[in-house]
Amino acid sequence: MVKNNNNLELPGIPKKRGRPSTGKAKSNAQRQAAFRKSLAVSASDAILKPADASVPALLKLLKQSIVTLKLALWVMIRALLYLRFWLN
Repeated sequence: MVKNNNNLELPGIPKKRGRPSTGKAKSNAQRQAAFRKSLAVSASDAILKPADASVPALLKLLKQSIVTLKLALWVMIRALLYLRFWLN
């Protein structure tokens, strides 16, 4: 059994509740900057670069878009038919 020596209890001082601090906490500005940096990286990855814009890659993207649009259209038609059935 490993004994944790980081949490020594002193007599007369009550033990603190919650998770102990690590000393590596970031400020809100640092967290927001890291979040914006991750968004910028993911957005730049999503943009097709001229070297990446090959015909097979564009066809794959087009097929995915068509499938997504077909699914959205199917869901909208089902919702309209459902509403028409229940409102009459």
